[in-house]
Amino acid sequence: MVPDTSTPPGLRERKKQQTRLAIYEAALELFVAEGFDRVSMTQIAEAANVSKATVFNYFPSKEDLIMVAMREAMTDPGKPVRARAPGESVLDALRRAFLDELDRRESHVGLDAGGLGFMRVVRSSPALAGRVMLLDRHREVQLAQALAEETGAAPGDMTPNMVAAAVLGAMRAVSSENWRRLVDGESPDAIHPDAVAAAERLFDVLTEGLAGYGVRPLHVSEPPDKR
Repeated sequence: MVPDTSTPPGLRERKKQQTRLAIYEAALELFVAEGFDRVSMTQIAEAANVSKATVFNYFPSKEDLIMVAMREAMTDPGKPVRARAPGESVLDALRRAFLDELDRRESHVGLDAGGLGFMRVVRSSPALAGRVMLLDRHREVQLAQALAEETGAAPGDMTPNMVAAAVLGAMRAVSSENWRRLVDGESPDAIHPDAVAAAERLFDVLTEGLAGYGVRPLHVSEPPDKR
C-alpha cells in the first residue's frame, strides 16, 4: 500500500496511515497463512493490536481490505491518452505507458515478487476474483471515457468501448502470464524480456487494425474569437 505523499501529513494523519498499514499487513499475513475465507475481522483486529471497530473504520469489509492495495497500485488508464504528444495515436501512447510499467517492474503487471502473497490470496478466493473483475470493468470505463473525450466520439459510438476492452485485454493477458510464472518461482528479471516481447506482439496486432485511431493533430487551431 502506497500512502499519499503529495503533501507532508501531520502527526494525526501519519498515525492513521500507520494504523491502516498495520491492519493491512496483519490481514495479508493471516490470509496467506490460513486462506482468505477462513480469516475473520476479529482475528485481523487481534493480529493488528486494534479493536474490531477500528478495522471496520478503515475497511468496510475483508474484500475492501485486500482490494485497496490493487486499486492504489493502478493508475488511471486514460492518463497516457490525455498526455499523448502531437502526432501520437492513443495506441502508441498506451503501448509506451505499459512498457514503462513493465520496465519499472510494477506489481499490478506481475513483475514484483513482493506482491506474490497478495496474488495468491486473490486467486484463492472466488469473492476476490469477482472484485478483480469489477475493478477491471471500472478501468475499461475509465479508458473508454478518456478515448471518447479525446477523439470526439459521438454519443452512442461504441468504438471507444471496443478499443478500451481490446487494449486492456492485451495488457491483462501479459500481466496474467507474468503472475503465473512468478508464482511458479521465476524471477521478475527472468520474466521481463518475454513480457516486453509479448506486449510488443499484442500491440502490433492491435496496431494493424487501429493504427490511425485517435492520432492527435500536429496543429490544434484556436477556437474562434466570439467577441
